[in-house]
Amino acid sequence: MNSARSFTFFLVATSFAVAHCAAHPAAAPSVGHAATAPVVASHRNVNAVTSLHDAPQSLSADAAATVAMDPCTSARRITEAAFAGAQREWRERTGHPVVIENGRRDAADMVVGSVRLGACFPAGRGAWTFVLQDARFVPASTDAPAGPARMGARLALAHVDEHGNVTTHDVRAFLEAPTAADGAPPVPGANCCEDFGGSGIQQPVLFDFDGNGESEIYVSASFHHEGDDEHDGHVWSFDGHAIVPYPGTATMDIRTLEDVNADGRPDAILYETLDAGSSCGSGFPLTVDTPRFVAISNPDGSFDRDGAAARAYARTWCPSVPARIASAQDVVCARLRGVSDAVVRQRINARTSPWDCGLEENDRPQRRRNASTAYHGIVAALRAVLPFRLR
Repeated sequence: MNSARSFTFFLVATSFAVAHCAAHPAAAPSVGHAATAPVVASHRNVNAVTSLHDAPQSLSADAAATVAMDPCTSARRITEAAFAGAQREWRERTGHPVVIENGRRDAADMVVGSVRLGACFPAGRGAWTFVLQDARFVPASTDAPAGPARMGARLALAHVDEHGNVTTHDVRAFLEAPTAADGAPPVPGANCCEDFGGSGIQQPVLFDFDGNGESEIYVSASFHHEGDDEHDGHVWSFDGHAIVPYPGTATMDIRTLEDVNADGRPDAILYETLDAGSSCGSGFPLTVDTPRFVAISNPDGSFDRDGAAARAYARTWCPSVPARIASAQDVVCARLRGVSDAVVRQRINARTSPWDCGLEENDRPQRRRNASTAYHGIVAALRAVLPFRLR
């Protein structure tokens, strides 16, 4: 995962906001909150917050009073401020109001995968959401520098506590940012908001794994394009100071959550996507997925990858040594059941052989009757990491 960068914010009294917005109309958020207060850093990385929200660094005692509001409102205003700041910068740079290429009017219109910005997920005392941090518009075409624009930004996971304090963490969304005319990203670390084979953020799953009254959040995203296949899925927790991987899951790429043992707790489904060479003609990469394993979510909050329940799940697709080796699942199952890698490879080669792309491209028949395009995917499963052995 990307390195964590956490910030804590608090919202200040509307008395300052009204005066500020009256003096700077373009600074007002664009989704209809005329008296929205600016967001000011309470500590750390003041420059990032200043560039993000154009907020002053010193306020009167009255203006610095924390505004009581629900967690979702606190988080939404971070995105509103970033969006409004990007609009203001565009107008100052071009002399024209921004016209967004895809017709979006404001941040609330933006969808990043399966999640709409501004969507908020209550989590007990606080809430989880996704926010835009640094944002900037760039021309959709170099031929029209003041014409329709695209927005590039940093998308982050955010936790908001019951007092309105917001903590963020960089997140992989497999989205891209449009580039400026000079080819540079619109803002440092931009990871949003164009989809080019990336899924964006998928609908998250919330569950209180440790039973402390505050739900954790599972966040996943993937990328698929011309054979490239990537995935990133993690369970995140707020420890009172920062957003961190949930204990025991940091090294897991969790593909989905599913209650496999019907105990009412989501379990972590795990599998690998392995390199299986390249396709004939196009040269696009080929991949193969291994069978699914599971990390069981225990009532004590831990995840167990090799206990009795995890092994029982593997036995559902690997009840015994396979009679033949014809797929990646057969390879993994045989290895789980104690068959050596050398013997597995012998059994693969006895049944199938590599496909010759050169013969195919010259419209010639394969020399071996058992040649198969699946060969390299089957062999790739010899590299799969086994969490345990079945006997």
